[in-house]
Amino acid sequence: MNAAPNKFEAPDGAVPIRLRHAEILRRPGLPATLPAALGRIAVLRAYLLHHAIEWVSRRIVQGANDRGELEFKVVRERRDWTAVCALRREVYATTIPYMLSVLDPTGADEYDHRSVVFGVWLRGRPVATVRYTQWPFEVTRYVPTTTLAGSIPLEACDKTLEFSRLLVASDAGVNRLMPALITYSGLMILFNTSFRRYVGYAKMSVVRKLNSFHCETGPQAFRIPERGDHQYELVIGEFLNDARHFIKRTFRFAPVVTALTCLLPRS
Repeated sequence: MNAAPNKFEAPDGAVPIRLRHAEILRRPGLPATLPAALGRIAVLRAYLLHHAIEWVSRRIVQGANDRGELEFKVVRERRDWTAVCALRREVYATTIPYMLSVLDPTGADEYDHRSVVFGVWLRGRPVATVRYTQWPFEVTRYVPTTTLAGSIPLEACDKTLEFSRLLVASDAGVNRLMPALITYSGLMILFNTSFRRYVGYAKMSVVRKLNSFHCETGPQAFRIPERGDHQYELVIGEFLNDARHFIKRTFRFAPVVTALTCLLPRS
């Protein structure tokens, strides 16, 4: 019998997928989450790190009267998860109703239990969300594995996460929530796990919005028949490259750029 696709033996020097997956904690009835810090020093480090990442991410948002009203989160609590699921259904119903078919009545789907979900809250209300899923990826339903391997070799999947369910409430009233959330989630993954690459798929209009990141697109566009005539592209990138690039674009004062860049992981 063939082994499950998320249990292949990684090449020499790579951490097998099953070990990297242990970094992301699965929980019954909730999405997965990042590992919790243990010990007083580790807890203090995690607290300071989160607030530093949140501070950086808030600087990206435009149009907020008080950036302190923005809260960036890893979804850990059931009430937050319920609110994110409601946001998904609300946004899909008003903008892309064909996507409601991929959700169950609560707003979740079959990939959430092994995905880390992030969100932005504005004055106590979720206004943006994205998730990152471990291999096997949702995109393999629509793109042959051989095509995917042309952009991400199979042996690289052990350090890759798939982003999806990226959405922003149309009435949020502030700008640049998408890049702020992507920056926040990418930095949280970068500092808390050994995952270093990401892959996803998006419509052409969304891919253009992602061009501000140092990401690449796949070799060819594809369609998902049940979602209409829209064309989709693969999006591939590295969390570390994105972080360096966004720090340089967001903070023009050289000493700040140097200081923040030095805090990033080396690889």
